[in-house]
Amino acid sequence: MLFRKVFFYSLFLMAVSLQAQDVHLSQFYSNRQNLNPAMAGNYDGRYQVALNYRSQWAQIGNEPITTSMISYDQKVPFYSDEIALGGMVVRDEFQGFNNVNSKYLLTAAYVKTLNFHELRAGVQFGLTTRRTDLSRQTFPNQWVRSAGIFDQNVDNREEALQQNQNFIDVNVGFAWSKTFANFKSTAGISFFHVNNLNDTYFRDAIEGLKMRPVIHGEVDLNLQNGFRLIPRAMYMWTTKNENTMLGANLHKSIQNLPVQELYAGFLYRDGFGRNGDALIPIIGVKYKTVDVGFSYDINVSELSSGSNQKGTVEFSLLYTPPSFAPRKLAIPCDRF
Repeated sequence: MLFRKVFFYSLFLMAVSLQAQDVHLSQFYSNRQNLNPAMAGNYDGRYQVALNYRSQWAQIGNEPITTSMISYDQKVPFYSDEIALGGMVVRDEFQGFNNVNSKYLLTAAYVKTLNFHELRAGVQFGLTTRRTDLSRQTFPNQWVRSAGIFDQNVDNREEALQQNQNFIDVNVGFAWSKTFANFKSTAGISFFHVNNLNDTYFRDAIEGLKMRPVIHGEVDLNLQNGFRLIPRAMYMWTTKNENTMLGANLHKSIQNLPVQELYAGFLYRDGFGRNGDALIPIIGVKYKTVDVGFSYDINVSELSSGSNQKGTVEFSLLYTPPSFAPRKLAIPCDRF
């Protein structure tokens, strides 16, 4: 049991150092601002509120990693174009070390339509704060070989460490979409941490956080009898870390009932050059103006035996009231 706990603590520390604790969702499409700043406002409605909650690695002695996220964005007509404005608050927490990462971000996107092609560009910036509890951690010089344990009463000799970080983060993105006869295609690319910020708990060190590009796309295909198929793909990387997600959801519309739509599907998460990571079944329902999704990551990697076959639980909720305002403003004139 002790070995397993130490193993997963080490795994978490590797994730912190290698991936800089960037928040990722299995239902990556459910929070557009977290996927690509340019995707803000990309929905049919007056405005949208998105809530996300994720709990993973619960097998670490009742000390899981949890992610909570809320975002809001609204579309505003701008002559014949459109502007989307919004914001997002994220809290990522690992209870084992009392490690808390928080983000407070503002988003703006500009939408231009040319020959039925919708072109989008977005920017996102805000404050990121990180906190860790050094008193709950151990260091190599605290290892007591004769006892076979770490002794926290021994000075860790890490005077240069600080428990808090604060920095400004800047993200940008671009997207394209077009509606065809029976389907709509969307593709985009975003770049996170473009301002080469300093990300380290050491006071006098300089350790730049590497930029994280994200490429994503989907096709919303109308089928017969009220069915829609939406295949999706997402690929992101930073340094030597890669994350690929592929899958699709099948939607069924329902007439004359408050429940307007049911959907279910699968996603598969993998990385090039390494073992498969997880198979993710998804179910969801759209009730009036609320869309609720649930997913569960089934670990299919070599870590599945060490994790007691426990996976990751994730919820999403989207609230999108309808809009009755025209997308384009025009000044009427009399005809003579």
